[in-house]
Amino acid sequence: MTPRVSVCFVTYNSAPCLDDFFQSLNSQTDIAWEAYAVDNASLDASADAIASWGRAHLTRNATNVGFGKAHTQVLHALNGEFVLIVNPDVSFGPGFLSTLVSALEANPQAGIVGPSLTEHDQVLPLNHRYLGEELLPLPNPVQGPGVAWVHGCCFLIRRHALVALGGFDPDYFLYAEEVDLCLRARRSGWQIVHAPKARAQHKGQHSQVEDAAYQRKQREFAGTMIFWRKHFGPDNFASMISFECAALSLRLLLGLFPPSRREEFQARRDACSFCIDQSGWTIPWRILRYKLLSALTIG
Repeated sequence: MTPRVSVCFVTYNSAPCLDDFFQSLNSQTDIAWEAYAVDNASLDASADAIASWGRAHLTRNATNVGFGKAHTQVLHALNGEFVLIVNPDVSFGPGFLSTLVSALEANPQAGIVGPSLTEHDQVLPLNHRYLGEELLPLPNPVQGPGVAWVHGCCFLIRRHALVALGGFDPDYFLYAEEVDLCLRARRSGWQIVHAPKARAQHKGQHSQVEDAAYQRKQREFAGTMIFWRKHFGPDNFASMISFECAALSLRLLLGLFPPSRREEFQARRDACSFCIDQSGWTIPWRILRYKLLSALTIG
């Protein structure tokens, strides 16, 4: 039977999560699916666990090539009409795949659908603007209904849309590649929708538990900076980095942050400082003007 859905997942030291993940997939009995797994040179038994499960086409990478590249390297092997991009630390109940498929079938203009995601006992909010739009409007803004982007840990996309987009941008290693993909999809005419009846639980950061919070946040912001550079242009990027560095330095100096976020702020500030050391400081007139006009408009 030709599968309706190709499930594509990437592992990196994911062994502790895999039993729950496999049970979630095994429970999808109301729709035909296939699975493709790429192991990014795990140091644990992830690849062997996938092989023992026996329901996935397994690719073992010799090195960790990153999230997006690993997914894209099997793109042309997929057979399903739809592709579920999912992390192995996501779990869900019966009927999950068919609910997502129904959401896309109900709207021919929808190319991507995201489920309702719970992480650390909190439902993740919908994303109605792109990374950086709190600083400046996105050049050539995207118009039309739907959400801006869905979380990369779990979403369904039409396979022909994913192929036409060329998969994930290989410049991203781990973070912000889904934001980039969603923006490119919307600019190609696709809508991005939400399926609240499809519910999933995301454990989060399972492959980075041994990393310090500072390291994780630097890695996360590295993806954000790639997105800024690609989609806001070099002049805006320089202003955004300079403004972010100044604002974060001031907040750190005055202690204007929750204690739990200190390492996040330090990581972002240090990443911005490094960029400024390479290319120089820019007075962020664009951002100051935009924020002043926004404040006057709201007032």
